[in-house]
Amino acid sequence: MATQVFSWGLVLKRNSAGMWAGIVGLFVVISLTSGCQSRQEYRSFCSPSTPRLQCSADDQNYKCSQASGLVKLCETYVRRQVARNSPGSELLNLPPQYQNPGYQPWSLVSTGRDGHTYVAYIDGRTTQGFINSVWTLKAMVEKRVDDYQQASASYLNIVSEGMETSDEKVRKSISDLEALGPALQEAQTVGDSILKVIDVPPPFDFRTQALRVVIETAPTDIYLRLAAESAIRSQSQMREQTPQLVRTSKARLNDLQMIVAEPYAQQFADQLQRAEAVGKQVVRERAREWRRAESEGSGYRSGVGGGCSCAGGNVCYGPRGGRYCITSGGKQRYGI
Repeated sequence: MATQVFSWGLVLKRNSAGMWAGIVGLFVVISLTSGCQSRQEYRSFCSPSTPRLQCSADDQNYKCSQASGLVKLCETYVRRQVARNSPGSELLNLPPQYQNPGYQPWSLVSTGRDGHTYVAYIDGRTTQGFINSVWTLKAMVEKRVDDYQQASASYLNIVSEGMETSDEKVRKSISDLEALGPALQEAQTVGDSILKVIDVPPPFDFRTQALRVVIETAPTDIYLRLAAESAIRSQSQMREQTPQLVRTSKARLNDLQMIVAEPYAQQFADQLQRAEAVGKQVVRERAREWRRAESEGSGYRSGVGGGCSCAGGNVCYGPRGGRYCITSGGKQRYGI
């Protein structure tokens, strides 16, 4: 990473030269009135007596690696000078922290089809607590979607075989999914509150002060320029890192909200209608097989002790006419 930073800036482009020319003009008055800078620190960290190399982005040789290391060391000088010129700026440079100790966390508990208990929560007391919460919500949504898919698949398979069973588990899995909506919205609200605190402009202009160090120390030193640019990028990335994590978590919540908002009840009704049509066809096929078996003299005749009631150990399937049962003895009989 250090070599990339060094290589990017070492090949000076026309627009970069223009930027620095403007900066020189901007700070010429400041440089004339500024106090004595620590020349010893500049010599120690930036080693101005060391020849400045011209390295491209592809150069990975030993000398260019050394030059890259010197630029990173010179960055330390830039930061120290900024702190010296602006006492207290170290604290102002720190990313803002979000804390809400009075927030009452939410807890969600779910028991899956496998019998295991799954827990999700929403912790709005700290930024990290919020980020961790989103992962637990993601796992909860995925688990409840899986429960719905398994329950509906099992039920529809039975119906498509022309048999009857309860859809209670399917209805419950749909209800459990829909119940996650308010929790996901609460998590979004927490994320918004956090961003209002941490995603704000910095109170201290580090960039301006870092460029001032270059102008007042050695405007023509390319290593010092690169060191200042690297320090500015690092400072910006440090402040942006946490807000970006929160925005990523909020985007993940958006995806989860879209999953939960799917019209599962309507989807299930449509699938059930198709499964019932298939089941009726299966029943008709069974009825035809039964009639064919009777005509060939190999079936059971309900009028001659062949039928059975839906009582005792007998289990009945299908509508009347094509209905059959499994007797307590394990035999299949049609014609109920």
